[in-house]
Amino acid sequence: MENRALKMSILLLSLIGVGVTIWVGETRFGIFVTLMICLITLLLFYRHIPELINTEKNSPQSRTISMITVSSVVLILLCFLFVQGIERGSIGEQWGNLFAVLLILFLLVFLGNLAPKIPFNRYTGLRLPWTIRDEDTWIIAHRILGYLSFPLALIFIVLLASGCPLEPAAGGVVLTWVGVPSMISLWYYYRKYTGKL
Repeated sequence: MENRALKMSILLLSLIGVGVTIWVGETRFGIFVTLMICLITLLLFYRHIPELINTEKNSPQSRTISMITVSSVVLILLCFLFVQGIERGSIGEQWGNLFAVLLILFLLVFLGNLAPKIPFNRYTGLRLPWTIRDEDTWIIAHRILGYLSFPLALIFIVLLASGCPLEPAAGGVVLTWVGVPSMISLWYYYRKYTGKL
């Protein structure tokens, strides 16, 4: 498939997914159709990773993006199954909270470990206007993501162990994990392109 047609297909599928969600709403059918469209989009992306990021099929960059894409598919399916279980009453709130904690820890540790290895691209990673314009800014943002992941995972565990409710602890940790690299990379980008670096 030609690169431009591939990008348009992924964009179109994404827009259809958003449209279905808006049109059908949060019904089981709407959620299921949106889930299928997300999975098809991710599988299409997975099949064409080397073409999209301009690398060889078995390169370390391609393998990193492949690992992230496969883990995204698995996480989306697990989240869907857990939500269905909670709605049906077969999974209690305690199991739902445990799943949320494990999900956040997985994201922090697994993606935090992979973040510095993510190659400069427009599809996967911390995609902010300034990170996708400059490779040095991209590298700094993803290194900081990696550096923060383990300390924030430990802080998250300590917060939960000390009795902090799950929602504020999770929100604070995730916002810090994304916000700090975002702000530092924006500062770096600004200084680089205003000649103050």
